[in-house]
Amino acid sequence: MDRDEYRLQTSSEVIRHADLQRYVEAVLCRVAPDHCEDVRAYVVPSRDFNALMAPNGMMIVFTGLLVRLASEAELAAVIGHEVAHYLKRHSLQQIRDVRNKTNVLQTTGAILSAGVGVATARANAASSAGQYGRAIRRYDAAFEIAQIGSSLLQAMEIYTVLSVLAYSRDQELEADHLGIMSIAEAGYPPEAAGDVWRYMMEEERHRARTPPGYLRTHPGSAQRQREAALIATKLGGTQGDLDRAVDYMAQIAPFRNEWLHHARRGMSFEQQRTLMERQRDIGVGLGLVAFHEAQMYRQRGDSGDADKALSLLETAAQNEGHPVETWRDLGLMLSDAGRSADAKVAFEEYLQLAPDAADVLLILGYLHESIPQ
Repeated sequence: MDRDEYRLQTSSEVIRHADLQRYVEAVLCRVAPDHCEDVRAYVVPSRDFNALMAPNGMMIVFTGLLVRLASEAELAAVIGHEVAHYLKRHSLQQIRDVRNKTNVLQTTGAILSAGVGVATARANAASSAGQYGRAIRRYDAAFEIAQIGSSLLQAMEIYTVLSVLAYSRDQELEADHLGIMSIAEAGYPPEAAGDVWRYMMEEERHRARTPPGYLRTHPGSAQRQREAALIATKLGGTQGDLDRAVDYMAQIAPFRNEWLHHARRGMSFEQQRTLMERQRDIGVGLGLVAFHEAQMYRQRGDSGDADKALSLLETAAQNEGHPVETWRDLGLMLSDAGRSADAKVAFEEYLQLAPDAADVLLILGYLHESIPQ
């Protein structure tokens, strides 16, 4: 893990923005004041709604998580959960558990292999002595031992996997519990943890494939949401006023457009729609939301999607928060729709707002050659 962290420290993939880093570290230290020197947080681009905690104190926070959260309290809930993993040494327990079960499998396999070897040697000896009937019976015995052994090992492997996964689910629930306790002590509303899992349930509804509960490494989001709600109720509900949704949104705002592009990659249309509904619900500016919704329809390309995308781009351009590329895409779609004069206005607005963009020459050529003056 130390070697992995060194590679991470020297990787160009890590987001190195001083204000963002200070903000994440401040939340970490507020949730775990006794351990903020021990845990090192790294923000890494990924579309995954997740964070990771290594046993050496390396914590990875994915941008796919940050772009979905609604408040600092929800970020604190995730960080509290990951710090709980670190304090309880869950990953080390997991490694030991897997190693113990693997050793049992190896021993069993060696015994069965020896049994097959002995039966085969006896069959060979009988065959050499001309005792062909006995040789056939002993070959059959060797084959039967091999078959039984194979079935037994498969069953033991399945048991090993399931027991390790169940052990992991227990760890996750323990970390959930400890994390909620830590954010409540820090003054955050404990309900924030349940809010995270409630949204995760929405995303899970649109996943193409969801493994059955007994094969999941984590408890189901519905179970975690129920557990979080029970803990929050026992704690007496909201403990403080540190929701800090406005502060959180301001910290994430400079990165949200890029992170949404990243988060949407590889998602189905329904998954993207759920993500964008989340953006609307947490108060992201209509200009940015409408821009990304337009990209969804442009990518899908079904009947009528071009008209929907054009309408959304026009909405984006009329509202605050839209990225500068809104004008470029709007110009392209207006041109395709035969609205040359409007396309010219959109292209000119793009060139004015982004004079140093990489595609300026392309847009200039398109503007002067493809659109009547």
